[in-house]
Amino acid sequence: MSVSTGRWTEFDQRYGITAFDDKLTATMKVTNYYNSLLCKTEKTKADNENITRAKVALMLLKDRSFSSNGRNTTFPLSSANQDGTFDVSRLTSDKLYVAAVSFIKNEKFAAARSALTDLAGKGYGKANNLLGYLCENGLLEGVDREHAPEFYRKGGDEGRFLLEGYENRQSEMKKEAGQKYGSQLEEIKQAGQDAAELESILSRMGQGDEFNFRTKAEFYRNAGENEQYEYYLRELSNRGDEDATVALANLYLEMNTKQSLLKAEDVVKTLRKKGNSYADFVQGSCYVSEKSSDHNTDKALKCFKKYMAANKDASTSEKYVIAANYSAWIIFNDPKAGVSALEEALGYATEVKRVKPGESGVARLINDLNIRLIHEKSARSKKLLKLAAFAVIILIIIGLVKFRSGKSSTGEGSGSGGLLPAEITDTTGDDVHMFTVNVDAANIRSGPGKANGVIASGKRGDSFAATGNEEKTSGGGIWYEIYLDESKTKTGWVSDKVVE
Repeated sequence: MSVSTGRWTEFDQRYGITAFDDKLTATMKVTNYYNSLLCKTEKTKADNENITRAKVALMLLKDRSFSSNGRNTTFPLSSANQDGTFDVSRLTSDKLYVAAVSFIKNEKFAAARSALTDLAGKGYGKANNLLGYLCENGLLEGVDREHAPEFYRKGGDEGRFLLEGYENRQSEMKKEAGQKYGSQLEEIKQAGQDAAELESILSRMGQGDEFNFRTKAEFYRNAGENEQYEYYLRELSNRGDEDATVALANLYLEMNTKQSLLKAEDVVKTLRKKGNSYADFVQGSCYVSEKSSDHNTDKALKCFKKYMAANKDASTSEKYVIAANYSAWIIFNDPKAGVSALEEALGYATEVKRVKPGESGVARLINDLNIRLIHEKSARSKKLLKLAAFAVIILIIIGLVKFRSGKSSTGEGSGSGGLLPAEITDTTGDDVHMFTVNVDAANIRSGPGKANGVIASGKRGDSFAATGNEEKTSGGGIWYEIYLDESKTKTGWVSDKVVE
């Protein structure tokens, strides 16, 4: 089949073939053009016509001679070394490019890569396009196919055209592979049993390293092989996958060993660099663990509070609830916690119960926090009353001293006449009787007698004000009615056997 020179010119303009292109390069350009059209989901009439033209062009290129363009496609003898190799530094850029193409034809890909890399470093754009071609076809040793776009982007207008074709092809290939192998891959991944079959499917799908690493990580997690799961999570994390970094931290927290917690703290540094607030949750979880080399509940509480403050919009998330639960227990177990801290803990515990009503121990924690708040508020009120009484006494003493001084200066009174400080009595006393718990734990019931339900509890040393009501039982015991709150609105009954 013969084609006129004018016809070749028309082909060259359509497909971007230049005077320096050999048959391989020209074929690659037409093929990329052809593939880019095939990848379109909705093809126009013009697209279908151009597909047909491209097919014809590919057939014609098989018989096209490229010797008429006046280029010398052989290596210049002046560039040859004594051992038969070529010194690329002695070749012009165009001739070096021709040499690289020849290397590719003869499947000497390492030599082609060396020549093209040298050209690319000198700003020879077309070299980047050939490097992209080699990369896309897996012919650059040690370089993943996914890096092909990096070369095409440096190849000028022709490179942008090639990049568009590459992206269309990749999209179509991945779509087809997902449809063909997706369900099979999901079954193997969830089962976590056949690693060889997993590798086989991933190889056929050709999705790239990141997809493969993510799939293998999930496979080995389901298989219970933490060492392999950790390996692939770390690979993804090193590539900047933030979700994998978070999953890696969770794995170390679940392992909960001294060594794994140290690894978790290393992950915290990575999360902080990325500005991820989850770093505070991980650090708090490390501090709260008794297996940590730095077990510190005060530091843990600060971290959990910081995490919750940054994630108020996610108050129903699992990690937020865990942070709130830890915070409530840490405060409750602090014997020095005051009213404000206990109220804060009660808020956390209430939030946990709202989101997870069945959370173990949270109902009892809320009840214990309420009881402790009653005692703390009562103790604080008594303390304030004592301070007020003491202040009144001091004021009276000061007034008496001034009064005595005034009388002395006017000659009135002498000796030990008048009221001395020792004779002043505490005016704050009242007739309310107080009962003090004298056992480790005392039940407070809704009525006199054990037949009534328990509504509160008290511990040794707790004091309650008596209402004045009491009732004797048939067994000779006495039950006293007491106030449960400072405002004296709630009451309960205790046996004389547990109070004095």
